[in-house]
Amino acid sequence: MSWPFDEFGYPTADYEPPYRAFTVPRWDNLSDLMARPLALGSLSLTKSSPYSGRRARVLSLLWFRELMVHPEGAETFGDLYRFIHSRKGKKLAGRHVDSLSLRGLHNADNMITSIPENYVNSYSVKDPEVHYALQDLGWLIGYELTQACAALDDPDVWYPGIDEGIEPVTDDHVELVIWASQRELDRELRRGPNGFDLRPAVPLASLPKRVQRAFVERRRWHYEQYGIGRREWESNLWSVYSVVEDPDWLPPWINVALPS
Repeated sequence: MSWPFDEFGYPTADYEPPYRAFTVPRWDNLSDLMARPLALGSLSLTKSSPYSGRRARVLSLLWFRELMVHPEGAETFGDLYRFIHSRKGKKLAGRHVDSLSLRGLHNADNMITSIPENYVNSYSVKDPEVHYALQDLGWLIGYELTQACAALDDPDVWYPGIDEGIEPVTDDHVELVIWASQRELDRELRRGPNGFDLRPAVPLASLPKRVQRAFVERRRWHYEQYGIGRREWESNLWSVYSVVEDPDWLPPWINVALPS
């Protein structure tokens, strides 16, 4: 689904798209996260940030918001990254990057395992958010949902699931995730061009069953890429060291324009 936008930046599709694609210029060496001087201070990742490296992006949010460790002689984020992965770094900074609270201390037991009976949607109700350093994971799930919604225009769209590398997904879990995703979309409705009317959310239940299942499988696969499986979810503990490194990884919605 192309999700076209008008001259004011508002979507012209029938439903509000969760994400749009970005084409960003290749900056100077500051686009290389590892070369970024620590002296520049705080870093804010946005959907269009062209920094590469899956684990590096996660660690950058941790360091620039709370870690703030300056190992002797470290001048760039790459120096810090290598220190954090050294034996000395794991000993000194481990508590900041290992055994972290996945959903927050107050939400350790707040897990939805089935669709509540007689549920009434509310704009103020939402699931506990995962750790803020997992921002890319949240964006990835939104991106996957956007790709899945192409099936509303083309029921035969190519959107395969995941056959290996994840715990098998049950039909009940597919139904639960689609329900929970719909609840979040309904809660985050955006206003249209007139500034008043809310655009309707995508009706996820209208997606072909195979696409619903593929989305849930891909969602589980992305959680695994960030080191989160059943054990981590149930224990409410998560480690940056469990995130796949993927040093060349960029969010799939970012197209980096190479220098001419």
